[in-house]
Amino acid sequence: MIEMLAVLAIFFLIAAVIVPRIARATDQAVIDEAKRLGYALDFAREKAIALARPHRVVIDFDARSYWTEEAPPAAGAPPLLAWSELDELPLVAPRDEAGEFVRVAGAPGLTTELGPSTRLSHLEAGGDEIASGLAAIEFAPDGETPPATLWLDNGADLSVEVNVAAFSDPTLVTFHAGE
Repeated sequence: MIEMLAVLAIFFLIAAVIVPRIARATDQAVIDEAKRLGYALDFAREKAIALARPHRVVIDFDARSYWTEEAPPAAGAPPLLAWSELDELPLVAPRDEAGEFVRVAGAPGLTTELGPSTRLSHLEAGGDEIASGLAAIEFAPDGETPPATLWLDNGADLSVEVNVAAFSDPTLVTFHAGE
């Protein structure tokens, strides 16, 4: 009988150590996914500024995924020249006409699916709230975008905000436990 009590005590001790770690791992997975999404948003903003063309991150609430797209170069855009080829700086009007968006080449353009413990809750932008279907956070050629907040959660007690600032501030990820 004493041996059985000792075995049960060992099982309870193991459970007391492992169960909280599993809960923390689930919470950390949601935080990591939010950070990855924040990096994708920062990448899209920086690429929009660098290429002087609109970029956006498309969020699919139903498939729990996202990817990055860009507007193709405008038709008739002047060719890029090396500084050594220039006698004077050619002045060209801004490119206003953006065509259909296409996925960015490489990893940012691939569909990134969220982990099994992470749920896209909703997107708040411009006074609207989107919780299903497709939504996009678009960056103008100067990096400007309407401020937006994307919420992720673990379906239990952790929610994470991904705040996208209007201008070139980095995307801010904050989390709220037990709310």
